[in-house]
Amino acid sequence: MIPGGRPTNERCGQRVELNGRELSWDGCVNVRDLGGLGQIRPAALVRMEAPRRLSEAGWAAVWAYGVRTIVDLRGADEGEPDRAPRPAGLTTVQVSLDPGCVVFHCAGGKDRTGLLALVLLTLAGAAPEEIIADYLLG
Repeated sequence: MIPGGRPTNERCGQRVELNGRELSWDGCVNVRDLGGLGQIRPAALVRMEAPRRLSEAGWAAVWAYGVRTIVDLRGADEGEPDRAPRPAGLTTVQVSLDPGCVVFHCAGGKDRTGLLALVLLTLAGAAPEEIIADYLLG
């Protein structure tokens, strides 16, 4: 804890304030809500380690938090079985980033797809003008 009683965590030898975003799911030590960063609303996007060590209580906490979809970025050789069964109704989407082309889409390929394209292009260092021009293509 830092002065004022707010939670902190060690990262690369430095104290990092978590602003109450760290979640406590039994069996998971690295899980936090990205809500409150930028325009992300709380309980909309959570980052975590592989959930293979979550206990039954941990999976119940995941479900109670409102998680309905898990995007798994692990390669085929990284998968290990879960310690406890996942809740019925939870969807897991495998998105291996192994070499090869990745296609992403929604119904019309415009709004949701455009938003993800904006994020990916920004992360890849595209200029704002390039991102806007791509978005305007439809």
